[in-house]
Amino acid sequence: MKKIFKTLTSAAVLIGTTALVTTQVVSQHDHQDHQRPDMNEMWESWMKLAQPGAEHARMAKQAGTWSQENTHWMYPGAEPSVSHSTATIKPILGGRFMMETSKGTFSIQGQDFPFEGFGLFGYDRLKEKHVYAWADNMGTMIMIGEGTADPTGNVITYYSEFPNPMGEGTVRMKSVSHIIGDDKAEFEMYEQQPDGSWFRNMMIKATRSNAN
Repeated sequence: MKKIFKTLTSAAVLIGTTALVTTQVVSQHDHQDHQRPDMNEMWESWMKLAQPGAEHARMAKQAGTWSQENTHWMYPGAEPSVSHSTATIKPILGGRFMMETSKGTFSIQGQDFPFEGFGLFGYDRLKEKHVYAWADNMGTMIMIGEGTADPTGNVITYYSEFPNPMGEGTVRMKSVSHIIGDDKAEFEMYEQQPDGSWFRNMMIKATRSNAN
């Protein structure tokens, strides 16, 4: 039954994707000369977007095991809490995405809690945006964001939103990933305040474990 379900699901995704691309191509041709779309041209265009590019090659350099020092602030002006974790990053799906698994502790007001996290990072060539999804054992939500890189490609700024756990509305987050050479990286997370300013609530300093 599971095998049948997976097969049907895969077929549905393929059919849906093909239908979407076909609709776009047909719409373009309707505005031109109402000719039937060139299926080969359509497929070639889609496959070109599906191939990993320069951005994916850059991301692949982050593969490996990293030691992380995590600093967390509960609110503006609060004393920081420091904890440690280990992250393993590897390419998946033919290098189209990077998968990160993290395990360690997370400190809140002096108390350490076991921590496990899982993330996917990639570059969407259709949107021309860097994308990510993150989930961990500190909550039941999945944080999803997208963003852009600076001209060097080493600094990526993501934006995301999720429901406000303290009340109505949503909380807007900004995450900044900074690659510092081959063996060091930093990750900062900011929460937007009611006045529009950004409060940094997390700082992660990562060092490649096998770095000399």
